[in-house]
Amino acid sequence: MSDYDLKKRYGISKVEYEHILTIQNGVCAGCGNPPTTRKLDVDHNHETNKVRCLLCHTCNKAQGGLKENISTFCNLLEKLIEDKGFRKEDIDTVQNLLARLNSRKHSFSA
Repeated sequence: MSDYDLKKRYGISKVEYEHILTIQNGVCAGCGNPPTTRKLDVDHNHETNKVRCLLCHTCNKAQGGLKENISTFCNLLEKLIEDKGFRKEDIDTVQNLLARLNSRKHSFSA
């Protein structure tokens, strides 16, 4: 994506895109995989247009398919964990997420 397109669509420059990519160690913020055939997509809040991170196409489509609905995501996560069984690493991952969110609770909006 050109610098012009990044600025027009997301309000960031190519330099800012590269900075986010560096902070993410060159990998997708969702799955942790490096980009393969295309650059990482700019993930942004569709209401505020604020850039959140860079995602691979698969993770970006998955999040978009959920329409950024946290309740839907949690319901699907619960079904996936139930189907796969309660593996300790899955529970640890969810507990770590909750701990990270809890440590940032002062920034949550009502």
